[in-house]
Amino acid sequence: MNPLLEKSSAYDMGYLIGMLMGLVILLGIAAFAVICIVKAFTKKTTGWIVAGCISGAVLSVPLIAFLVGVVSGFQAAGRARDSDSPDKQPSAKSSAKSSSTKIVRGRDIAYSLRIPNNWTSKRAYQDFDSLNFYRSLYVGVIAEESNLGSPQTIAKIARDKIKGVGTDIHWTEPESLSLDGRDWLQFTVDCKLEKIPISYQFYVYAGREGTFQVIGWTTQDLFNRDASRMREVMQTFQFPE
Repeated sequence: MNPLLEKSSAYDMGYLIGMLMGLVILLGIAAFAVICIVKAFTKKTTGWIVAGCISGAVLSVPLIAFLVGVVSGFQAAGRARDSDSPDKQPSAKSSAKSSSTKIVRGRDIAYSLRIPNNWTSKRAYQDFDSLNFYRSLYVGVIAEESNLGSPQTIAKIARDKIKGVGTDIHWTEPESLSLDGRDWLQFTVDCKLEKIPISYQFYVYAGREGTFQVIGWTTQDLFNRDASRMREVMQTFQFPE
């Protein structure tokens, strides 16, 4: 049985027993009070009149208490159910967060990248082992089994390739980047491809795991707006455990 249903049944049973016991007591007091009041009207003696007044006053106390208890009981049961509801648990927020992303894994070479659920992924697209995108924002992974030497070597290869296809090229000097416990290099490139202004973010690595380029890009007019979101995805890159 669902634990939530078990707890709900326990609350209902305890509340029902308490309510029945209170009702029995209340009915006993009410019966005695009715007898006293009826005798007071029929006998009209001082003793029965006094007994009727007292019993009426006594009856009003448990009646009020019973009504208050009923209201309080329903409120307490509602709070108890709410506190045990899965939607109220602290883990619900973290579960929602983890379910808002999905993992893309390497096709031939082991790695993983976590992307938002509303992104689209393509495998083995042109030079990319995986290409992931949302609207005009792209993040691709180029993965090679061979160790091509060092991040500096890969940075030079990447820049030389840009030279062969782009115009109006401007790039930053490679800087150190720590990603998944390894030493990478990062740099940006602004250029025009077929007259379209594009901005790239490169993360490059070469080592015993192989050679990897994690590349993000969009048009230059959107780069400043979307660069932080793009880098968040790029920085989820992980080697296998």
